[in-house]
Amino acid sequence: MKIFSRNTLIVASLCSLLLSACADNGGSTRDYKFQPPPTVDNEVTFAYHWQRLVDDFVSEDGRVIDLGSEGSISTSEGQSYGMFFALVANDQATFQRLLQWTENNLAPAGLDAQLPAWQWGYDEDTDRWGILDSNPASDADVWMAFSLLEAGRLWDRADYRELGSLLASRILRESVAEVGDETVLLPAPCGFVKSERVTLNPSYFSLSVFAGLAHILDDERWQVIYQSSLRQLSANADVFGGFFSDWVSLDYDLNVINQDALHGSYDAIRTYLWLHLDATRSNASPEVQVLLDKTQPLVDYIEQQQTPPEHIYPNGQTSGTGPIGFSIALAPYLSRFDPELESLQYQRLLARGAAGYDQRYYDSMLILFGLAAQQCFAFNNNGTLEVNWHAENC
Repeated sequence: MKIFSRNTLIVASLCSLLLSACADNGGSTRDYKFQPPPTVDNEVTFAYHWQRLVDDFVSEDGRVIDLGSEGSISTSEGQSYGMFFALVANDQATFQRLLQWTENNLAPAGLDAQLPAWQWGYDEDTDRWGILDSNPASDADVWMAFSLLEAGRLWDRADYRELGSLLASRILRESVAEVGDETVLLPAPCGFVKSERVTLNPSYFSLSVFAGLAHILDDERWQVIYQSSLRQLSANADVFGGFFSDWVSLDYDLNVINQDALHGSYDAIRTYLWLHLDATRSNASPEVQVLLDKTQPLVDYIEQQQTPPEHIYPNGQTSGTGPIGFSIALAPYLSRFDPELESLQYQRLLARGAAGYDQRYYDSMLILFGLAAQQCFAFNNNGTLEVNWHAENC
């Protein structure tokens, strides 16, 4: 439902609400938990976009469909993100549908016995629908394990808790490696460790989720992964001018060996949000704020251009304008630096309208993360989830 037409009023109300929220909480000590929607418009609420995702992207049997992809594939990423958002929305029925489809199609032996395959769709060679890439994606697996564990706690489902625990244990066995003095989360069990290098994806380092798994499972290994991930994120920003890259290759002394080829775009955009979310925990590592300060170049760019770049290259070179999902995923992060920059991203969402992204799976996921992170969930000090189920916008 579109209920806006007065652009100047929208801009004024966005800036007023965001600036007053900062002032009311003493500027730098702003309370990041559960900010109200920046305007009365439906399109800036998590609830609106969650319902849109369910209606447009989720099949009756629980498959999250990447409508913008060739062949309308499904991935473990889509299933895991969908499960997390269902938990944030307190939508138990959709959560169960997504879980059931995942087990039936991505983990036919059961999630208690295997990690889910990454990609599912139509195979032209066999003329059948099924698994296209069986190599799991560890970021999806981590979010899925965390969502199961927290769904078990919040909905009092022992079966979810047990399944989440088994999945988390399998991630540690199959998707973690020792590289030099570090214990790192690999992007997948296969294909990323070579004799001369290991390749990592910094956007897979969901710091608060690692902290939550360490607490929920009472397993120090997740805290070790948290600390190593934080160090690798810091090193990544150091060699990439304050930005994060999609991928990075290291030798076994942890030196970056593809520095001239670093590139930040569709994967890396999530990393700034993960960092912001971890900084909201009052007992987060002090290095988190240090790392946030290192990322000032992205803020400087958006101050000049008003929107994030689509691609970032070495020496701060950029190209393209980031899609709308980039803007909303970055909005919570930008609120730490300048509420007016956050406001500009919401203005962009309203100006674009749902028709500008209604068939774009990844934009939709990034929008959901950005809005939910401000309005509907936060991480407690121990990494567990705090949800805002009573709010209409959630």
